[in-house]
Amino acid sequence: MKVRLNETNGAEEPQPAAKMLDWTGRLYQSFLRYVELRDDDPIWMMGYKLIFRFVGIVFMLILSPFVVLGLLFAFAAVF
Repeated sequence: MKVRLNETNGAEEPQPAAKMLDWTGRLYQSFLRYVELRDDDPIWMMGYKLIFRFVGIVFMLILSPFVVLGLLFAFAAVF
């Protein structure tokens, strides 16, 4: 009896971590494009974008300890 491996035509499927990093990078780039200040923006929109950018930075700072804690637990589980 022969066992045939799935043929992927030489291309490996990306790992789940790589997919997540790609998705996160695209989402972050779209956020940066959204809050980018342009010359033709009215004053009120510039204020809105600055506030939104500040909220995004605060959100990332709030999440960063949880990310570090999650990585610490992940490495502790491996070793």
